[in-house]
Amino acid sequence: MITKAERELTFAGYANYFLWLEQARLGSALKRKAAQGCRVRFLLGDPDSELTRSREQDEDVALTLSTRIRVTLSELEKIGSRPGIDARYSDGHTHLSVFRFDDGMFDRFASHVEEL
Repeated sequence: MITKAERELTFAGYANYFLWLEQARLGSALKRKAAQGCRVRFLLGDPDSELTRSREQDEDVALTLSTRIRVTLSELEKIGSRPGIDARYSDGHTHLSVFRFDDGMFDRFASHVEEL
């Protein structure tokens, strides 16, 4: 779905950590997409927020949520500042990941694709 998108890629997940593990060349693909005029957006949780700390206490796992967020931030730093690629923090979503590829949307909990 990433390679087929032409206008917009939106990754709205609190950490989006798994993307970098499952897609070895994601950074290169995103740079290429942005260079072709595709808008690439990330919406992440703030690794230093109270909401993140609270969720970390609930999860109680060794690889903390703030660390997973920082992995995504580190990967985005490798891409560098480029026109068309934007990352922002959200303090509202904690347990839902939604990804948009042009007119298709994927909800990580529902595990299906919808046409908008």
